[in-house]
Amino acid sequence: MLINQKISLNEASIEDLKSGLIEVMKNKKHYISIPFIPEIFINTLITQVSKLKFRKARPLVGNSVTQDFEVCFPAPREEAIDTLARSIEKLFTETLKLMNNPPILEPTFNDIAIQRYLPNSVGISPHKDHKKYSSVIIIVTLSGSSNFCLCDDRNGSNSYILNDKPGNIVILPATGFKMLNIDYERPLHFVNKITTGRLSIGLRQNSEII
Repeated sequence: MLINQKISLNEASIEDLKSGLIEVMKNKKHYISIPFIPEIFINTLITQVSKLKFRKARPLVGNSVTQDFEVCFPAPREEAIDTLARSIEKLFTETLKLMNNPPILEPTFNDIAIQRYLPNSVGISPHKDHKKYSSVIIIVTLSGSSNFCLCDDRNGSNSYILNDKPGNIVILPATGFKMLNIDYERPLHFVNKITTGRLSIGLRQNSEII
């Protein structure tokens, strides 16, 4: 059953996250990507997600951001999705204990969205996640072939592709992330070059939800 599936926490994942958080704090990197989710659990998530209801996302939102995907939001924090959220929360809890001056408090993911891009979708143009999202933003790609990129501006300048292969968790800093000697800025990112489609889960901590 879905509820019996687990994601094991190990020292390598904790050390990878700790090193990544320090690099982001020092502005040496703008994201973290670490292997964390076993393939069998990715398949379990896909099975659960395939049963959920999706709707077409608004094609145009604030700051002229274009969107071409289907979304399940709010996605239920149940079964495998809940296990995923709890496992990532536990990863952060254990990692932050080892840091003298951690950049964030322990996150609790109360805002979950699942995005489904059809083959040859144009994706989503460069944008920043809303400032109401605090601590970190987690992206988990379940399937498909696409480019998930960071960039310098809303024209997509100086973009580079992140490693979001299934099994990895991609971590972006969000509002309240402490930086050393510089002002924090929410990273601009986009998705394009979707050939076989893309299915992903976003886990966020929404400061407006009590």
